[in-house]
Amino acid sequence: MEELSISSRDKRGRSPKILTPPSKIRGNVPIVNLGLTDYQETHKLQLELHSSITLNNSREVIIITEHYPVYTCGRTTKPHDRPLKSPIPMVDVERGGELTYHGPGQIVGYPILNLSKRRLSIPQYLRTLENALAKALLAFDIESHYREEHRAGLWVGHQKIVSIGIAVRRWVTFHGFAINVDCDLEPFKNARPCGLSGNSVTSLKELGYNVPKGHLREAVKQELLRAFF
Repeated sequence: MEELSISSRDKRGRSPKILTPPSKIRGNVPIVNLGLTDYQETHKLQLELHSSITLNNSREVIIITEHYPVYTCGRTTKPHDRPLKSPIPMVDVERGGELTYHGPGQIVGYPILNLSKRRLSIPQYLRTLENALAKALLAFDIESHYREEHRAGLWVGHQKIVSIGIAVRRWVTFHGFAINVDCDLEPFKNARPCGLSGNSVTSLKELGYNVPKGHLREAVKQELLRAFF
């Protein structure tokens, strides 16, 4: 998996800046791993890549990353779903869905893909993405299911393990998914992620699965390549 250059945190502990512009993404594998990043900087990169791909100025790409703690609020987030007096930053974004939390211990992915070229509708794209992530989990004997109460994402039993929230402009996708591997679940309990009780969200660690994050990340990469390339 190709690595993109990012700077380390400075002496004041501020978040890193992404140094590599979209025009410099190169290599044969269309998946790049950013490592641990600031959400807003990665969001800016998504928008730049989306614009470039829409104009056919660059190839499609799937970003894989983790984020420093942040709440993101999609277009349908309700005021009472937002946490009160939280030190964690909160960012309003243009994706579908409601509030979610991102933090270390997740595998986060942002596919920036041309659906028109693939002749996929938005529902077909969501199902393809869900199936690819379910197959990656199944490689570690983790059985998940989707569309509980018509909500995007994946569940194990009655608890959500994968969040999905996308945006599509001019038939090019951005935003994406987050798999809870060994992340802190407390921030979910202080809000209403996806309009659900925070207790409805779980992680692989919480469920007793000892899956190395790097191994799962590689399985996710392979399933996304099969599904979309």
